[in-house]
Amino acid sequence: MSGRRAYALLLSSIAMFGCEGGVFVRGIVRDPAGLAVPRARVEIRGPEIARDQTPGPEGCFNVGGLAVPGRRDYDFTVSAPGYKSVAAKVRSLKDNILAVTLQPEGSAGESDVKLLREDPCEAQKDAAQ
Repeated sequence: MSGRRAYALLLSSIAMFGCEGGVFVRGIVRDPAGLAVPRARVEIRGPEIARDQTPGPEGCFNVGGLAVPGRRDYDFTVSAPGYKSVAAKVRSLKDNILAVTLQPEGSAGESDVKLLREDPCEAQKDAAQ
């Protein structure tokens, strides 16, 4: 494989898989009691991207590689078995830190997404050290 072709493959891989750069969407998925939601699924969809992630045991997620900051909107959806899903738009102007609360199916409340200033997962890491 030529050097030019290998370089083009690397650049397309970075763009496709978000290995470097771009904007991140990160945060936490919890239930109304503040507990991590098991088997939650975070999805981000846009014109040139489709990313899915399962949050870790504490409910934390970090999806990167969205377009370099600009005015692109992405569809952000979180779902989990037994819970009401929630959808929102996120914009690639800067990194987005989100707190997602999923309500159990059959409950009166609605699931919601809130924009945060600080990453709750970073606070958890700092407290554990």
